[in-house]
Amino acid sequence: MSADAGAVKAPTISTPESLKISPWSNMQEESYEFIDNDFPHDKFLTVKTTQKSLTSAIKLKSTFNKKVEGMRLADDAKFWFKVKNDAKLFVRYKENSIKLHYDHGICNFANNRRYNFYAGYQANKNLQGGSLKFGAAYLGETVRCDNRIRVDKFDSKFSTNPEVSLYHRSCYDLNPNWRFQLFGAINFSKMVLLNNAFLIRYRRNEHEFFLRGEAGDWRKEKPANAGDLFKEYTFNYVKQLSADSRAGVQVHLLSAKDQGVTAAYERTFRQENATIKWRFNSAMNLAMSIQRSMGSYGSYNVGFEISDLGRNNNVAFGTEFSLNL
Repeated sequence: MSADAGAVKAPTISTPESLKISPWSNMQEESYEFIDNDFPHDKFLTVKTTQKSLTSAIKLKSTFNKKVEGMRLADDAKFWFKVKNDAKLFVRYKENSIKLHYDHGICNFANNRRYNFYAGYQANKNLQGGSLKFGAAYLGETVRCDNRIRVDKFDSKFSTNPEVSLYHRSCYDLNPNWRFQLFGAINFSKMVLLNNAFLIRYRRNEHEFFLRGEAGDWRKEKPANAGDLFKEYTFNYVKQLSADSRAGVQVHLLSAKDQGVTAAYERTFRQENATIKWRFNSAMNLAMSIQRSMGSYGSYNVGFEISDLGRNNNVAFGTEFSLNL
């Protein structure tokens, strides 16, 4: 829910179609994500800068994390530009990796069928441990399906032991109420199911219900049995209270990482261009964030979390600036 009432903006280049969901293994965005997203206390200070034109864009991100050894800086730079028509070339540079990605844009075939084709290469700064990817996505109104082939260890040692994997992600809208999403990745070289997940969404009026099943960490070996396919289940409920507010509940089931119940509330104040969020869970952690738009200049987000409330009362603060140049 955006806090920016917003003025009319000049047209600029869009994000490459194949990179709109990041990381690629994520499901298509759903409303329950407001429960976890946009709470800045995990990072002491984050500064994002964006500059876009009709033909190119650059995004820079600097994060200051307060670690045991002191303040630590992490940088992330993204740059993409048009090559021809809707095709784009994308470059990303992080602390320890570099990524090159070509997106051919949306291609229209017979009966207005829309497809997206792309390819990419990713490796560490020394161009070792590289991976090569080729993908194709079908972008229908009620069905969206994305498949990619990934070849790992694509570097100087490629001839000895490459690993080939197939990744699949799909979303099916059966009707305005029911949606199903699937994700899976299998390594054919080792015949290992690396990861898998599903999502079921039911919507009725202002109520939304979600059930997710996930494998958890990426596997290196085959699941011992069918019961190991899904190790984490999560139930979410989101209610749209008004045009400017919503509330949600998240329940973790059979999860070794994050058991318990989380409740969240979000309210947007349109005249002030601000959004306030609260979150509280059964582990006695309380978090709050205030996000405010600065118009064409960008936005800022400040927040805190008090963990182990009533006992240790550990406090963490964070601030995030998103600036448009």
